[in-house]
Amino acid sequence: MNLPSRRHHHRFPCDFPVRIYREGSLDILGEGRIVDISLGGCSVEAAAALKHGEACELRVVWNRRRRRLKVRLIWMEAGILGFSFQPAPGQEAFLRRLVEELRKAKEELPSSLDKTIKNYWEL
Repeated sequence: MNLPSRRHHHRFPCDFPVRIYREGSLDILGEGRIVDISLGGCSVEAAAALKHGEACELRVVWNRRRRRLKVRLIWMEAGILGFSFQPAPGQEAFLRRLVEELRKAKEELPSSLDKTIKNYWEL
């Protein structure tokens, strides 16, 4: 059965290292890689003991700058964690720049490579 997507934003494949912290602390809950991202959330490949709905902080490095992203765990499946972004000062502007750069990079890909990436994410 094909259910309609609940996503409101286009997701872009990516590969960024990330550390997952308990919100407001230095407790590392896990490490992994962001494998896709949108303005509304991201998917992280990681082994981390988290609970559904848990508030966390993702720490990423992009363009040689460290950034903290406030998130909430929405779903978990086979080593992939789905997070939604939570409102935080400066976070939306950062995400808009990041997603725009990924969108531009995708447009510059040769169409054969784009098809390969698209097929990979549709598996």
